[in-house]
Amino acid sequence: MKQDPEAITQFLTQTLAPLQTPRAQASELEDTLRSYIYHSRSITKTAAALHIQQNTLYHRLTKIEELVQMNLNDWNDYLALSLAFHLQQFE
Repeated sequence: MKQDPEAITQFLTQTLAPLQTPRAQASELEDTLRSYIYHSRSITKTAAALHIQQNTLYHRLTKIEELVQMNLNDWNDYLALSLAFHLQQFE
């Protein structure tokens, strides 16, 4: 990667920090979003993988959108979150 490591760290912090607060971690929001992205936005597959009901997943996704101030149905926002999780693997 030819991006400035500091810029990547800033992007990750800016994008994912709201999901890493103690309250968000207690609600497993970061894991929920990671699973949702991994399962290509499939509610059925994500809920099954997390062993939760679909209504619970919808509730968590709404909380996630509020915290990160992004819309998961907006492809630009979804891409930014997907990229953040991808880059997080290399830190």
